[in-house]
Amino acid sequence: MGFLKAGRVREQVLRSFLTPRLLCSPRANEFQELSCSWDWVLGVVRPRGAVVQPLKFYFLCWLLEADLEHLKSFHPRADARSGEAARGNDTRPLIEDGEIEARREAFSSSKNAKCHDKPGYQWLYRHDKEWLAQYVSAHPFIRVRRGLVDWHARDAALAQDLLIARDQILSTQGKPKKVTRAALSRKVARSHDFLRVPDKFPISTLLMKDILESDHDHQVRKIRWAVRHYLLSERSAISVVYRLAGIRLSHVTDEEVLGILSTV
Repeated sequence: MGFLKAGRVREQVLRSFLTPRLLCSPRANEFQELSCSWDWVLGVVRPRGAVVQPLKFYFLCWLLEADLEHLKSFHPRADARSGEAARGNDTRPLIEDGEIEARREAFSSSKNAKCHDKPGYQWLYRHDKEWLAQYVSAHPFIRVRRGLVDWHARDAALAQDLLIARDQILSTQGKPKKVTRAALSRKVARSHDFLRVPDKFPISTLLMKDILESDHDHQVRKIRWAVRHYLLSERSAISVVYRLAGIRLSHVTDEEVLGILSTV
């Protein structure tokens, strides 16, 4: 396809070809890591002895528009170094039985659950593949499936915690604090879950909207507190009430303030 020249990968040409294809790649979770960058492609075409994930290999085939027929019809050029003569002249020393036993012992005694993570897996795969295959078949990796989350029960528990948090804020000593989303979240455990996935907490979401305090209701509570705390009478000026209650921009009417002064 013109991406190789003199045995080297033409990275710029390959990048220009793959970039628009990656933008059109699937958006499923399995492809997020592959579609955000093309650096992994070099690891497939130049594995340097590493194991290439099948997903990456076949995904690259799709990006290069190579189907099954292309793969079947491909015949690599003969390499003189890989012929029978070359293999006959191989002067590498034979592996001793003691090394094989040591590798097997280190591999089998490892506490890693996954065979691929055990020490010496690559070495055994190259030099003792038959024993490795027998070991893997006799020690299958059983993936522990986590129990499904009972979102309804978690939603009901969170709603109860929100009511308790609301009551705690309203009963705070001193100048009244406003019942806000942030104040409720600080008092509720695992509030970050509720904020990140509100669709999982429909009851709590609706309850939150109902128990949030408006500016008007909060100022009414502050005025009632100021009247009781400073023993204000009906003759007190409204401006004095606002100053003692800490109100700068009023959301209550003068009639409401006078009514509170006359009833407290």
